[in-house]
Amino acid sequence: STEPRSLFIISAGRGLLAVAIVCVLVLGSGAVSMPIATVEENAVRFAVIGDYGDDRDPGEESVAALVRGAKPDFIITTGDNNYPRGEASTIDQNIGRHYHEFIAPYKGKFGGGSRENRFFPSLGNHDWGGSDSKSNDGAKPYLDWFELPGNERYYDFVRGPVHLFAIDSDPREPDGVTADSKQAAWLRESLSVAREPWKVVYFHHAPYTSGSRHGPSE
Repeated sequence: STEPRSLFIISAGRGLLAVAIVCVLVLGSGAVSMPIATVEENAVRFAVIGDYGDDRDPGEESVAALVRGAKPDFIITTGDNNYPRGEASTIDQNIGRHYHEFIAPYKGKFGGGSRENRFFPSLGNHDWGGSDSKSNDGAKPYLDWFELPGNERYYDFVRGPVHLFAIDSDPREPDGVTADSKQAAWLRESLSVAREPWKVVYFHHAPYTSGSRHGPSE
């Protein structure tokens, strides 16, 4: 089928540190399970990681090695890129050390960056300063370090047959996170005019959860 499809990708909590998802989306077909020997020439391969940004945990490099081995066209993240409080002093160690080759412009000390940006994060609560909203200047270290489309807190971009939408689900988002917010209006309008067969929306907080954190239970 060539009918448009939409995917919603969210973080699943800190346990996702040990997991990376690799998606292969092909124009006119569904997602293809990895590994595969060949894909159509117009396929787009990207990795999804979340709750990963803690260089103190040896699992981060294990995930990064898995991602690099999959040779994705680009990476998206579902937030919590920079533990524990989203500070400028930890961002290069937590992100740049492991993913600098996907980032442009790369401003850190761990090697060369990419010619064009291939790293598209979304904000998590730890990028806003963790549970202590006064622990940094909002999401300023994140916004200063990355160069992303739009207002950088939420944005969209297109790669081949895939239109991707990064959302800020944190309640500290200035344009709001409710259904009647400015951000929600932007998303509805952007989705309505997108013509790509695949539409991917990704963010940090689960809209529904059976747990006690990161989303309502009803």
